[in-house]
Amino acid sequence: MAHHAMPFLVVNYGAEMIFILDQRLQAQNISAEKSSKVLHDVIKAMFSPTFVDELLRPQALYTPALTKEIFDRLAHSSIMRLSENSMDKLYDLMTMGCKYQYVTIRHPYELVEVTLNHLENVRASLTSDSEYLKEVETRMHSLMASLSVGTLADCRLGLLNFFQGKRVKVSLFLQEGMQNPDATLNIPADTSLPPLYTSEPPGTVRYFDQGQVVMEEVLHHPDAALRHKTQPANYNPFDASTRQCTQGTNLYLLDRKKKAAAAAASAPADPATTPGTPVTAAPSGAVVPPKTRPMPSSSISKMSKVQIGALNSLSSLIGGGAAAPTTSHFKLSLFDDQAAEDAAASSKNDDIAPELQPIVNISKISKEEVRSNNAELMGVVSQFDRGAGQAPSGPSNAAGGVDDLLDLMDNA
Repeated sequence: MAHHAMPFLVVNYGAEMIFILDQRLQAQNISAEKSSKVLHDVIKAMFSPTFVDELLRPQALYTPALTKEIFDRLAHSSIMRLSENSMDKLYDLMTMGCKYQYVTIRHPYELVEVTLNHLENVRASLTSDSEYLKEVETRMHSLMASLSVGTLADCRLGLLNFFQGKRVKVSLFLQEGMQNPDATLNIPADTSLPPLYTSEPPGTVRYFDQGQVVMEEVLHHPDAALRHKTQPANYNPFDASTRQCTQGTNLYLLDRKKKAAAAAASAPADPATTPGTPVTAAPSGAVVPPKTRPMPSSSISKMSKVQIGALNSLSSLIGGGAAAPTTSHFKLSLFDDQAAEDAAASSKNDDIAPELQPIVNISKISKEEVRSNNAELMGVVSQFDRGAGQAPSGPSNAAGGVDDLLDLMDNA
């Protein structure tokens, strides 16, 4: 079991969340002051010392439901407030981004490279330094340096199992050829050998006898011509100059730069003379919804007491970045679908069953039966009327008021 995979999961997940929030805050023209405060507050909560202490403790990976709840609380540790629909889509983007990175890394040390790339790109996206980010970089560096290749491979295996079965279409991935229309991921072909001493071109089969090589056979393999890009003696995953893995960079920033360059290079077209029907592109990185995607039910209600206890142990430490009570919050629809979110919320409220009330069986009776029953009732009441010293009004008079009510009911 991977007891050190949890820091890799949360740190890389958190970095993807920062990248997406940064991109969407800018796309929706949120003021630079508010955007900066949101990012710094989330980082402050996510990398607070008490939270990191608990995170780095050897432990099993949390379930997807527990992990999502942690990031739901992290996302709302700032002045920003997300709807449930926006939070679901944000988490889907984070999930597919991290899954693609873990699937495409070629050797255990690239897990270290991805994590360091994430942290360095988060630092680059901030407008000012964060002491919390510096601290977690130092502590993650120490943790990763202490792990063997086998432990790193075990961590990657645990992370791949965590993401098993997660398939959501992302517009940016589809545009870049990273994903197929059926939401499966495209794994790029290798262009070089991993920079490890044990890595050599595939295709050689060695036969051993009593520990000695007695024969070698070379088979055809498409990657037999691959060679080391960086010699193993010079490779250091903690040194940015020798890293080979490009995963963990801010894809949304690169996409924004490419779009800006394309817009600057092309002259504006006259819509009156441009043939064809304009096509509205999905927002960068937007989750492409399937044809039928039911609203997810609450996962917390399905958790065991042990799982909820584990969640409370870690998520109770979140709050270092919580906004002060006097701070004004703002609601953000991350993916330009506020109307859809409102409709989904309305639909969700309509789907909630009202509290069950006791069933009262009402028998259908005629007007004459009601009059007869009331006459009998008034007769019983007259037997207990001792104070007046005289007989009460007759049943016909008592029933007169009832007649009027019944007539009104009939007329209604």
